[in-house]
Amino acid sequence: MRRIQIYSPKAARMLVLFSYDSLAAWALAESCPLVEAFCEYPGFIPVDGARVMADLWVRSGGHDQIIKIDGGVELAPELSEQVATYVDVEVSRVTPDWFAQHRVWIDNWLQINPYIVANARFVTPAMLDRVVAVFDGPRPLFDAEHALRDTDAQLVRTAVFMLMHRGELCSDDLVIRPLATTTLFRRSAAYSKPRSWPV
Repeated sequence: MRRIQIYSPKAARMLVLFSYDSLAAWALAESCPLVEAFCEYPGFIPVDGARVMADLWVRSGGHDQIIKIDGGVELAPELSEQVATYVDVEVSRVTPDWFAQHRVWIDNWLQINPYIVANARFVTPAMLDRVVAVFDGPRPLFDAEHALRDTDAQLVRTAVFMLMHRGELCSDDLVIRPLATTTLFRRSAAYSKPRSWPV
């Protein structure tokens, strides 16, 4: 069984995941500004008459939802009788194939996350204000780095990613092509919080 460790800025802790599909589910939850909180492997849920481990609990817009990856790795805790079972929560069942349509975004987020983890503590509120001011329209990442060339380019890039993580900037490019200096970012419209995720 795989053991994948990754730091989550949103949860402010290290996660331990046991499949690439679980990693993909985390990347979608972590990168979505509408997701307020999540927890990996929160407990058991009933599926087709069996008691199986859920892959992810997600809260979005005050609405709780369980994500179960069909055909994924089935975990068996040592003291399963002490693990909670959730029966009154909405369950969204997804297959590994479901992640394929989000693969570019997931791969991009796996490149973005280390910037936030390593550098966010060096990015000041004033720097965030300076960076967001650059985006008076759609601009490539390079423009922000060039406009603030008196600041380390890695920190400017981190600030862009932090603003996207918070929902203040967004990028349609990251859905369809790999992250590059030419990736376009723009200010986000006001978010209307959906009832559930990942619908």
